[in-house]
Order: sequence, then structure tokens, then C-alpha cells
Amino acid sequence: KSLSSVQVRHTTNKVSPDLQCSRERSTFGVPLETLTQGAVPCGVPFLVTQMVEYLEVFGLEHVGIFRISGSVNKIKELKQKYNQGEKVDLFNDGDVDSVASLLKLFLKELPVAVFPDNICSGLLKTFQ
Repeated sequence: KSLSSVQVRHTTNKVSPDLQCSRERSTFGVPLETLTQGAVPCGVPFLVTQMVEYLEVFGLEHVGIFRISGSVNKIKELKQKYNQGEKVDLFNDGDVDSVASLLKLFLKELPVAVFPDNICSGLLKTFQ
């Protein structure tokens, strides 16, 4: 069978790249080069710095970090705030699992991976 003949029997309530809002995106799904232009002193997008700092404070001893999914509603809410340019206060509005899931989603939605395919094979050989 070709992939075009595969039918979805049921949908899940997982957070995935939001194709419907692709025109409205201002943070998620934007190339890193675009996000790091101008206002970023260390070359890392602000939202990544904010999420990593939150996880450093609250997540280092958290069992299941990056393995246990966060609240779908919380992830969607935080993503929407970032995309709309609103102030995001992870220390009051976040939880470890949701922030870790949001960081994974941000990386997943990048148009070009942090480690592009042409580099990954070399990296894998290096670590083997």
C-alpha cells in the first residue's frame, strides 16, 4: 500500500505542529536565524533561554523530564502566548512537564533542525 491509502481511524489529543496557524506564527516554526537576529545577545532565542532557565531551577531533580508529557492545554496556552508576543511568566504559569514538552515542540517545529540531516551522520559516527 502507498501512504496515500492510509486512513486515520481516530485522532489523539497530542500537541503537534499546528499547520492551521502557520501564517500567524511569530516564534514557533520560525528559522533560528530569524529568531536570533538583533535583540539576542548570546545567540540563543529568548524563549529557549527562558525555558532552559526554568528547567534548570525546577526540573533537574524532576523524574521523567522530557519523557512525561505536559498538559496539552497548558502547552497550547504557552505556545499561543509566545507566538502572539505576550509576556510569558513560566515561574508562575508553567510546570516542569509542560515546559519540557513546549521546548521539545519548539525544536520539533523548527524548519531546519538544530542538527541538519547532512550533519547528523557525521555526529553519529563521532559518538560511536
